[in-house]
Amino acid sequence: MDYEAVKRASGIYFNLLQKRVVEKSDELYSLYFQAEVREAVKLLASESGTQVIETSARIHLVTRASGSVFATHFTHLKSRHKEVENKKYFYCISIILMVYLAEIDRNQAAKIRSFREGHTFFAIERLVSVLVDRWTDILKADGAAVERRSGIAIREMVELWRNADPDPSASSRPNRRTRLGLIRSGFKLLEEEGLVHILDRDELPKVFPRQELVDRLEYLYGDSDRYAEVKALMEHDKAEGREGEEQCHGSTVSASQA
Repeated sequence: MDYEAVKRASGIYFNLLQKRVVEKSDELYSLYFQAEVREAVKLLASESGTQVIETSARIHLVTRASGSVFATHFTHLKSRHKEVENKKYFYCISIILMVYLAEIDRNQAAKIRSFREGHTFFAIERLVSVLVDRWTDILKADGAAVERRSGIAIREMVELWRNADPDPSASSRPNRRTRLGLIRSGFKLLEEEGLVHILDRDELPKVFPRQELVDRLEYLYGDSDRYAEVKALMEHDKAEGREGEEQCHGSTVSASQA
């Protein structure tokens, strides 16, 4: 590996550290795909506990969940949001974000609708509450076994969410005691990472995904077992909801025919 390749790789890597993303329109994008340069960038990333994600339109640099010389996801969040006192709140915010990702990841139409219409914090609060209700049923059946299998502290998440204040008037004040405050804290972190845009009009906050988030959903987050479990539970609930609506509609039709 020659000096010029290492020099170029260092420039690309430190640019990624600063900006997190290199777009295809940037000359660094094409430089990155030179074989020796690409190898050197990946080596730098590996040694520092980061990971390079390559897509057809951009390159991402993300911090690995553990073993990074940079801040972990938890310390990164805590440094910006003081109301996240411990990992229990961090995990709760992580679940909130997984619920959001699962909602926009249902199909292509859902992705397009998310870009066009966004999701209100109130809609996300309802989605999380549906998941918590589902988890409550699971806990009654065999919660301990499910927690061991999934690695999610379901009981703690259910307790924290149910005890959090659902008061909508608190939506503009990030506060760990409110559901909407927890939601805002999570999405503010994503906004700072350049992954979403938050539109706050008429006291009705809305979140819109950026393409960078969809890239990471496709190339990174989608491989998470915990995310897959949350998504499966949400899809199950939506399927049950559709079935219930169809049964209700069928009963109405039968009654009208009678």
